[in-house]
Amino acid sequence: MKQAIAKMKTLVKADAQQGRAITARINSTPHGTADEEGCVRARLWHAKRAERPARRARLLAYAMLRGMPYARVEPKCSEPIHEYAIHVALRAAVADIDMVRYSRESIESWLLGRGARSKAA
Repeated sequence: MKQAIAKMKTLVKADAQQGRAITARINSTPHGTADEEGCVRARLWHAKRAERPARRARLLAYAMLRGMPYARVEPKCSEPIHEYAIHVALRAAVADIDMVRYSRESIESWLLGRGARSKAA
């Protein structure tokens, strides 16, 4: 389990670094800059927004593996996430995870605040 948590942590940190890199490129690109494909800033913003749901799912999967309650991770969330996105993030990141313990039903109960996981040894 510790390996699974470490792998998810690495993925979440990589996601954050990629987001910061895209933001830096957006901020360094002058307004109105265009190339043969169109507005550069718009394409960068689109790339950043396109990855946002997957990054959020990986962050929530990491929090669930660590045993953090969902309400602590996202105390004010106006956009609910489907448990399947977290399920897919777990499966993609950690091949040998106990998918019975982290089934879609257990993820849904975690999202509803009924099933905070305890930290694994």
